[in-house]
Amino acid sequence: MGIKLKISNSLEQLANALGNHIAENPLPVFSQELIITQTTGMNRWLSIFLAEKNKVFANFQFLLPNTFIDEIFTLAGITHSDLYQ
Repeated sequence: MGIKLKISNSLEQLANALGNHIAENPLPVFSQELIITQTTGMNRWLSIFLAEKNKVFANFQFLLPNTFIDEIFTLAGITHSDLYQ
């Protein structure tokens, strides 16, 4: 699993870059793509935007930044009690 980081002050440019990346580099059918966003409203807008752009949008999981960091810590075997000593 790799991490692609794109930075821009234009949400539409970021969404277009993501749509192009998804279209050019499709994952295997049963693999899930993780997308980190700031809000649930942005998740909904991005879902609609990518569905319109690529004609289909399926098998994606949206995570908020803190949830993503918690998932990384869990995969690394780090518990909350280890962090806050």
